[in-house]
Amino acid sequence: MQLVDKQSKERRTVGDPAFGFAARLPHFIAESTRRQLAAPDIAGRGPEVQASLREATERGAEILVRAVRSPTAASTEHQIQGAPFARVAAQHGIPLSTVLQGYRISQAVAVDQLLDHAGEVDAPMELVAQAMGNLFQYMDAIVAIGSHAYVDERRRINSRPERAKHLRIKAVLDGAVGLGMSYPLDGPHVAIVLRTPQPAATLAAVAAVAGQAPLLVSETPEGKVWVWVACDLCEADVVEALRAHARGPIAAGVSGHDRGIAGFRATNRKADLALRLGSCHGTAVTTFADVALEALAVGGEDLAREFVEAEMGGLAHPDRRTAAVRETVSEYFACRGAAAAARRLNVSERTVTYRLRHAEQLLGRPLTKRRAELETALRLHRLLFASPGAQPERGAAGR
Repeated sequence: MQLVDKQSKERRTVGDPAFGFAARLPHFIAESTRRQLAAPDIAGRGPEVQASLREATERGAEILVRAVRSPTAASTEHQIQGAPFARVAAQHGIPLSTVLQGYRISQAVAVDQLLDHAGEVDAPMELVAQAMGNLFQYMDAIVAIGSHAYVDERRRINSRPERAKHLRIKAVLDGAVGLGMSYPLDGPHVAIVLRTPQPAATLAAVAAVAGQAPLLVSETPEGKVWVWVACDLCEADVVEALRAHARGPIAAGVSGHDRGIAGFRATNRKADLALRLGSCHGTAVTTFADVALEALAVGGEDLAREFVEAEMGGLAHPDRRTAAVRETVSEYFACRGAAAAARRLNVSERTVTYRLRHAEQLLGRPLTKRRAELETALRLHRLLFASPGAQPERGAAGR
């Protein structure tokens, strides 16, 4: 399809069906899709978002060819189609600015393709100018259509009862002290953050594990599902249920063992971080404990303090005697043996052995279990919890 018949040099009008760049559509679709998928708010989104964007780009490309000839008719056709990606973006909490940026990316790619085509067929400049004007007129109409579709969909979502429930939960996560629902905030919590196309089967499996324990579920505008189970020791059972009974593809993060309203917030934050880091590894179900070390790189100082407290338990107590036990464990790891640690600390090997046993009692596990996490926690403890009043007892031969 050419702008000008180069054999006869017959000048054609913009309305002539021969005018266009249909042969370049595969290039336009590929480049426009690639650029839009690379946008920060689109990259890493689930398959529904990406599939919707690809479909919208392909359909929009066909309309775009007709828009060069008749922008009014093409924009009407697009309006009938209903700006589908704008609605999907609204459902997943993608900002309107990102949707509008996508339209402008398509416009920029279309301009490049149109100019390249015009150069290939030696099109008259007035014909190219008219085509460009039509293209810009069409894109302005599409921006308006997409904006209205996005706003309408957000208004529809926000009117749902589920949305009101989500906003109450979000307020508690952001600092409010009352939930206004039957779920108990003052007890223990296991939190789940998951993405799955079939949440009903997954939630049924979690409910079966929870038994009589209260359950709180909320779907977020971003397409995630937040879950809390008010139980203390059921994290392993929840993980097993997610792995065994989920239907379809699933990505889930799990965190437990925190109590009270602070624990309600912390478990959700850690589960979300576990979901994010587990997805990077391609893991379907990830506990926060699985990625606690990696989480330190992105979680900030508050998370580092929580990590120390979770990994060290009673070994983080600020008294002088526990400080001596902590230092003994650190030297034991550094020296790779009790005898060398005793020489470094100027105490007997028997004292080192006693302190190591006491450390295991405070931890509730052997020193060899989660050793990398414990060594990291000990270093962070010295950095974040240093207290002049709790210096370890050095040089004591006894206990």
